[in-house]
Amino acid sequence: MWKNCGCQALSIFNSQLHGLISQLKSRVHFKKSKVHEIMNNGYFANVGSTKRKLIKFITRAMRKFMPNTALRLSHNIVLTPVKRVSHWPKSVLTHNYKTSFGNIKVHHVGKGPTILMVHGWSGCGFQFWPLMQTLSKRGYCCITFDFPAHGLSEGKRSSLPKMVRAFDEIISQLPQPGLVITHSMGASAMANSEWFKTFDGELMLIAPVLETFNLLQYSVNKSGFDQKLFERMIEDAFYSEQMSVPDLDVISPLINFPGNLKIVHDEHDKFAPVNASNRLAELAGAELYLTQNLGHGRILKSKKISELT
Repeated sequence: MWKNCGCQALSIFNSQLHGLISQLKSRVHFKKSKVHEIMNNGYFANVGSTKRKLIKFITRAMRKFMPNTALRLSHNIVLTPVKRVSHWPKSVLTHNYKTSFGNIKVHHVGKGPTILMVHGWSGCGFQFWPLMQTLSKRGYCCITFDFPAHGLSEGKRSSLPKMVRAFDEIISQLPQPGLVITHSMGASAMANSEWFKTFDGELMLIAPVLETFNLLQYSVNKSGFDQKLFERMIEDAFYSEQMSVPDLDVISPLINFPGNLKIVHDEHDKFAPVNASNRLAELAGAELYLTQNLGHGRILKSKKISELT
């Protein structure tokens, strides 16, 4: 989720750093477009020490002198997923499903027992298309969808709490699956849902994000983002979404999952470190299958996944 916020505007910021300091000292407000540009320089990026110091200076200064603007722009950056391009073939049936978050695109192909596939942050259902092709030929009905503000679905901003609620609204309108396959933060959205409390089928987690809050905190520390601004964002999310972000970690509910649990994770995943999957597998007595040199995204094309299904 965070790696998509790059540092392209850093050279612009460096050339204007002296003027920025003067403005901050005199408490002069920036133009909104310039603030957003500076904020987007390296938010939650894996940056070097110099850039980290600049990000720390910018976010701390904004929190002190423009707290409301800093919070609003931080939300815009963090809660705006990258939209992936989808090129579904005509053989795939796509329908609009109405939810409280707008129309959600649901895609399905094949006939037979239902397999549901759930994408993660800044992902989309189309990421599962190669797997859907393989499994539909084996006699399965493969269904996936695009979360709000993702893929072909409506919306501009999203969040994990919204993904959780959207999942519950969507799953209530779909044939009940015997197998659920999730990728990345899709595991957190699914495992935090009300529906999951009664699911006892088969579950496959691919490169799961299991401890969302810890991942966020690690990214904050790594990037230099102001800690107090981050804490204010978390507090604001609790009041607006009525969900506590730290409580959305899903190792505990997955430990008690009564069905068959499999985990597939790449040893070199830089976005969702494999150590959490190792711990879950040990605590839940689940099967853990490791891949190498596929990272967080390319693992979806691994032959191991179709072999395990």
